[in-house]
Order: sequence, then structure tokens, then C-alpha cells
Amino acid sequence: MRALASPVLSHLDPYLLLVMDELRSALAGVFRTAPDALTLAISGTGTSGMEAAVANVTRAGARATVVVSGYFGDRLSQMLQRYGADVKRVDVEWGRACDPSLVERALEAQGSDIVAVVQAETSTGVLNPVDDIAALADAHGALLLVDAVTSLGAMPVNVSRWGAA
Repeated sequence: MRALASPVLSHLDPYLLLVMDELRSALAGVFRTAPDALTLAISGTGTSGMEAAVANVTRAGARATVVVSGYFGDRLSQMLQRYGADVKRVDVEWGRACDPSLVERALEAQGSDIVAVVQAETSTGVLNPVDDIAALADAHGALLLVDAVTSLGAMPVNVSRWGAA
């Protein structure tokens, strides 16, 4: 209760910058990546984090393959489109995990610069097989973009194994 009664730190407070630096270092362990890997805590909602990720990896005309197995996969697809990506959706029945062979078929059909997937789809409770999808993205030379907003801290987020670090 005492913590809740404490004043909120401003985003301009020098102490907040120290906290964010410590958090950035700690995140390497959470993301299961090298201690010197670049990690970043976003001071905002999960959507703001995904928007930042999409904005930084998408260029107009980029080919993106997006697994859509619920509301947030659909939203990820829309974000990529807004940033000019040519999106190929891999639509999965909501409530079902993506069969990686569907992603493989999509990649073989059109190739891709980005493969995007929501690890744990909040709207349906689905856990997508990111290990398998990451291997496919790597085999096809595509950047893997994972929405781990609800899975981080609840299940393994293996950034190094996924080839993202």
C-alpha cells in the first residue's frame, strides 16, 4: 500500500532514467538473451510497444507474413499495413494454434521480409508455436517479429534461440 501511495515518477525524472537502465539490463535475462543484447522497456501500453516495433522494422513495400489467430494478430496485421507492408495473412481459426506448415506454405508462395506472430493470443488463450515459426522465418531469411506482450514473464520468450538477438 505504501508503494501505491508514493508519487508517480515523471518521465523526465533523473531517477526514472536509472530505473529504466536497470530494467533494460534485467530484461536480457527475461528475454533469455545475451547480457549485452539491446533491450528496451517502453513506457506505455502493449500496443505502444508493438507500434514501436512495427515502425522500426517496416519499410514501405516490405513483404510481411502475419499469423492471425485472434484479435491481436489481426491488429498486428493492420499495423504492418499502415506502415506500408504488403501483408500476407495466415488466418487460423480463432481458438486454435497456428500449424507451422501454413506459415511454411505462405513463405514458399511469396517469400517474406518479416514474419509476425503473437506468442500468446490474449483474446483466445492460444499459445502459438513460436519456436517452429522462428525456424521457418530464419530458413527463409525473414525477420521474426513476436508480440510477447502477454507471454513475457508467464512463459519462455527465447529471443536468442529464435535468432532475434
